[in-house]
Amino acid sequence: MIEGVIIAGLAVGAQSGYIYIRGEYRYLLDIMQKAIADAYAKGFLGKNIFGSGRDFEVYWHGGAGAYEVGEESALMESLEGKRGVPRIRPPFPAVVGLWGGPTVINNAETLASVPHIILGSAEWFAGLGTPKNGGTRLFCLSGHLNKPGVYELPMG
Repeated sequence: MIEGVIIAGLAVGAQSGYIYIRGEYRYLLDIMQKAIADAYAKGFLGKNIFGSGRDFEVYWHGGAGAYEVGEESALMESLEGKRGVPRIRPPFPAVVGLWGGPTVINNAETLASVPHIILGSAEWFAGLGTPKNGGTRLFCLSGHLNKPGVYELPMG
């Protein structure tokens, strides 16, 4: 997912990206912090990435745990330290978003797919599912199951 954030950010000319972790998923904070630190240590993040002249920083932000922040403008409110409630539109986030600047928001599942699509091709990724619903999705299974968890499976 971090690689997808980097690719998306550099594609739109951004210099920073934020990974928002809802309060219900606090157990992921240590994992995310280590993954971001590893990306910095290997030179994928920071100033002048691999001598390219491009800078890109990634920050994580832990939320309080509210379903509402799944809506993009509520997410921006939470990142800005406010209560995570949706903003009235217009303006739209691409014009006036996080801290008043243009903002692109996407979900973790989509961003995690970006490197695989680039490496394998859009046709390859689409071929993992059914003809009318290609690609893979994450499915969360819980309850009285032998193996609860999150599974990535082809659509269909």
